[in-house]
Amino acid sequence: MAAAFACATAAAPFARAHGVASPDCHAVKFVGVRGSGDTAVPFGLIAAKISGALVAKAHAAGVDYGTYGLPYTAVGIAFKVTMPPAYWLSERQGRNMLRAYIREQTHDCPSERLLVEGYSQGAQVVGDVFSNGVGGLDATALARIAGVALLADPRFNSRESYDHGTFRLGRNGILGARSPGDLTAVSGKIAAWCRNDDIVCQGPGSTGSHDQTHYWDDYGQAVVAFLAVRAGLTGKPPATTTTTAVSSGWPVHRNDGPPALFIWLGASFIMPSWSACTAVYCIVGDDADQRVLVFKIKGGIDELGWIAESQDPRTALAKAGFGQADVDALLAPTG
Repeated sequence: MAAAFACATAAAPFARAHGVASPDCHAVKFVGVRGSGDTAVPFGLIAAKISGALVAKAHAAGVDYGTYGLPYTAVGIAFKVTMPPAYWLSERQGRNMLRAYIREQTHDCPSERLLVEGYSQGAQVVGDVFSNGVGGLDATALARIAGVALLADPRFNSRESYDHGTFRLGRNGILGARSPGDLTAVSGKIAAWCRNDDIVCQGPGSTGSHDQTHYWDDYGQAVVAFLAVRAGLTGKPPATTTTTAVSSGWPVHRNDGPPALFIWLGASFIMPSWSACTAVYCIVGDDADQRVLVFKIKGGIDELGWIAESQDPRTALAKAGFGQADVDALLAPTG
């Protein structure tokens, strides 16, 4: 295995580092990083679908768009709590190659904006490159990053504000959650998606839930929309502030509850799928039971009762005694 890995590493250098090709510069470039064992090179299965959708948006917006698939080994291996050396060699190779590529593009294409996506092992590679601990990119390189999308990250932290999906709060990546705030270098530019019971981003779970087809079907359009907005492919400038519009559904992408609430929930053995809070009230969703638990958070934590998740959110909260301003604040999506 070690010999095979060494050959793969040697066979995939960056072309311009050896003077073979001139810089490939575009206004916007999508960089895809494959998951373990994905042979749909150079992007991988889900990255190819995401990029295909972005190409159409870039063409419609009149934006020069390019692509790059990171040619690292992406060794195919079954995920478990203790991974063999081959995985860590592959992940480190990917991290080093991606970091070097971003630096080269920053130097050669100073006006280019990068969209970076990673799935599974690729998500760990991408996350590590932007990590406060092992990232290593300077401010100039980070300024070139327009958007970052992590899908099924083996180091998923279920309590980050940029998380999306049906994941269970408190269940993290199989290789251990990243430390809180580890990816602040790309704060406001990053989003992560994780499916409930995914063996990789939810710890021990189902391999079926980890399938890329499910990720594309469930979140593909959301990922494309996020990256398109970040790169200005929608005809609108990237969002930089939180919207105050009121959602037509429950705010399932938010997890902004105070630490005291999560401690209370943990002690009560309730692991909500999402939370949405104001200074006084919190609502938390339990996707498994299709219900919303309502709390008052002021001088303590008071459980106010359950609401059926299938009900219209505005009507349900109004019936529960919430005023117009509280309903608007609880249902306002985060940017």
